[in-house]
Amino acid sequence: MRVGWAAPAGLGARGCRYSFTVPEDAVARPLAIDPNVLYRRVEDELVLVKVSTNEIYALNTTGAMIWELISDGSNLDATVERLRDEYDEPEARLRSDVDAFIDELRSGGFLAP
Repeated sequence: MRVGWAAPAGLGARGCRYSFTVPEDAVARPLAIDPNVLYRRVEDELVLVKVSTNEIYALNTTGAMIWELISDGSNLDATVERLRDEYDEPEARLRSDVDAFIDELRSGGFLAP
């Protein structure tokens, strides 16, 4: 699958184009929690602890739901589908929000690369 972004019209000569290739199985592949991360639900939040650095990350209700789907072996498509069942939002927006959240978790070292 090829994903790209093109600068909007009107940027003239300074406009640019970025693109990258996403592996075909990326959306079907289960997401993996880093083995050095512990987590526990505390009321409506889910608290993540990165054991190697003692960093703590608190997830709100929606973030906790996504994390629990990941911990149950859900892939990106299944996670978005489950959120679509729960919330009255367009699939494109949910996918964008989940992608951004997963990127944040990966860059923070909470998910395996």
